[in-house]
Amino acid sequence: MALNSFKDVLHEALDKELENNQDVVLLGENIGTYGGMYGVEEGLLEKYGDQRLLSTPMSKSAVIGAAIGAAMTGLIPVVEISSSDFLTLGLDALINQAAKTSYLTEGQNSIPLVLRVPTGIFEDSGMNQSQNLENLLIGVPGLKIVAPSTPYQARDLLIESIEDPNPVIFVEDKNLYETSELVPNEAKFKLGESVVEKQGTDLTIVSWGDALNQVKNVVNILNKEGIFPEVINPLTLQPLDIKPIIQSVIKTGRLVIVHNGPKTGGLGAEIASQVMESDAFNYLDSPIIRITQKDVPTPFSRNLKEEVLIKDKEILDAVYSIVEMD
Repeated sequence: MALNSFKDVLHEALDKELENNQDVVLLGENIGTYGGMYGVEEGLLEKYGDQRLLSTPMSKSAVIGAAIGAAMTGLIPVVEISSSDFLTLGLDALINQAAKTSYLTEGQNSIPLVLRVPTGIFEDSGMNQSQNLENLLIGVPGLKIVAPSTPYQARDLLIESIEDPNPVIFVEDKNLYETSELVPNEAKFKLGESVVEKQGTDLTIVSWGDALNQVKNVVNILNKEGIFPEVINPLTLQPLDIKPIIQSVIKTGRLVIVHNGPKTGGLGAEIASQVMESDAFNYLDSPIIRITQKDVPTPFSRNLKEEVLIKDKEILDAVYSIVEMD
């Protein structure tokens, strides 16, 4: 079985859905002959034609608005936004139309829309192409937010998102596109489920997206030192499946949350709050710790950018501080 890259499995999922459902259409800048900003749609124009792959103008509000209208007529549009930063230009249509239409029409109209949103700090991108907007989007009722961390998860969850009748924001960390793993043919991952990535007993670490891969590397170091974290991955950020996290905290008594993006108003704060409001509160042996990027715009300077990113040492020091409290 060959290795499959994150980018390739997204292509595979789009190809499968285009072939299986004539209502699926793709929209976005340069998704035709150029193959998309990151090459995900490469070759699909030749296979399905320009009635199924529609290269659009740069106006994000126009593209998202058109996709919402298409969804209301029975199509299933999948839109590639070149970077999450530019999603802000279409927030009115997304928040006030896509997220609310089902409620406004008492369920008579659904919006089966997927926005594929590349996100995160990547190479030499500046502050206007490095943002993580999860903290803005998780608070919008009516939107589903999905954030895969591996190619296997990405393939299954993109298919699930396209087949879901609700508007879905599909978050793709740019640093994951070239990551690879063996991806079996059978489906495994479902929308709305958190998964246990690694069993453990000493503490619970919750993480997602590219940050999860950093956590896995740190966990390997901790295991060699005799510390065994349990790692939980909330694949769907909204609606959040909190139960596995609560169950894990009840078992371990400690919680560290690691995620990219700003700390203030992030999903880490929501997870911490829900844990504190649950039965797990009575089992906590230490304060909950959140580790995130810095609450600043992303600098263009490489040296300054390094100061914004999460360091392995931050995660290790957090773990040592609460494990040593015994």
